[in-house]
Amino acid sequence: MRELEKVDALLEEMVNKYDRQRVKLDNEIKEGLRRKEDRQILLQKMKKKKLVIFYMSKCRDRINVILQKKFAVEQLNLTAM
Repeated sequence: MRELEKVDALLEEMVNKYDRQRVKLDNEIKEGLRRKEDRQILLQKMKKKKLVIFYMSKCRDRINVILQKKFAVEQLNLTAM
């Protein structure tokens, strides 16, 4: 159970990190549009943003799996009583 909580905390940290990266990329893209930055650079940043969002969703999926495992362990503990 403790290991599941450690992994859950680690995944939460990763989601927070990815969220900060997403916000930073959003701001960079908006600023680049205002300054009429090169199109290739903007496309590269948008691809990177899409990748960060993908990894965030994968982390959230893994968090949900860990939550289900925690519930299963809790249920086993209650059944054992």
